[in-house]
Amino acid sequence: MASRRNQCPFIHIVPCPAFLGIALGLAGCQLAFGEYKVGNGSGGSAGTAPAGGAKSSGGATSLGGTRSVGGTTSSGGANSTGGSGPIACNGTPPFRCQNGVLQACTGGFWTTKQTCASPGLCQPTTGVCDVCADGQLNCNGAVLGVCNATHSAFTTTTCVSPSYCDATISHCVVCDVGQSQCDGDYLDKCNSQRTAFNLQAVSCIGYGCQVVDGKADYCILCFATDPPQCASNGGSAFLRTCISGQWTSKTCPNGCSIGPPAACF
Repeated sequence: MASRRNQCPFIHIVPCPAFLGIALGLAGCQLAFGEYKVGNGSGGSAGTAPAGGAKSSGGATSLGGTRSVGGTTSSGGANSTGGSGPIACNGTPPFRCQNGVLQACTGGFWTTKQTCASPGLCQPTTGVCDVCADGQLNCNGAVLGVCNATHSAFTTTTCVSPSYCDATISHCVVCDVGQSQCDGDYLDKCNSQRTAFNLQAVSCIGYGCQVVDGKADYCILCFATDPPQCASNGGSAFLRTCISGQWTSKTCPNGCSIGPPAACF
């Protein structure tokens, strides 16, 4: 028979009254206060993490409180659900127009390259804004600008004066409406398009043409020595008097006497 000293003695554990008291006290506190927990707990729900929305990786921990590990994170960005940002592109085409804004595909996203003066000047095929449109004209003082064939610039011409620059035609005008110039015994007058003087428009034969400045020339219709004349038009009587080679008329309310000398009644 084996020696008694080699056998494991049976240990009888008697609960300590003091320990039992503490355990019962804590249990009572839990029943009284409800939310009290011993220890750190095991965390809470991992939460729901939608694309581009709020993501929570923690829950309720610690003694009687709520602890959230992490916060609001967003996985959105360009082309993501719930976010806004640059629009993705693949380089085909390399350029595009958006309401007059020329955009280039750079780094996989559309970026603004240039803002055109108007939507019609945006050219995605060339990747540049046109400076002007086909047939576009402008005047900058006496300088007339005509849009060139490539729409990249204005071809300019300097007119005699700002009044000779007309943004409705592609060249400087030659004269203003109503202008006239002497041509021998004839008076040439500016045509309606202002592109030239109509040659020999009015005959000055008999008195000649009075040169002023090549713009306001006029035919001499009379001389200062010519006596006044009576004239009528539509039943009204006029007295014509020669002033500076031109007949000027004065209305005669009660009629005109042919004289001599002619005079209003």
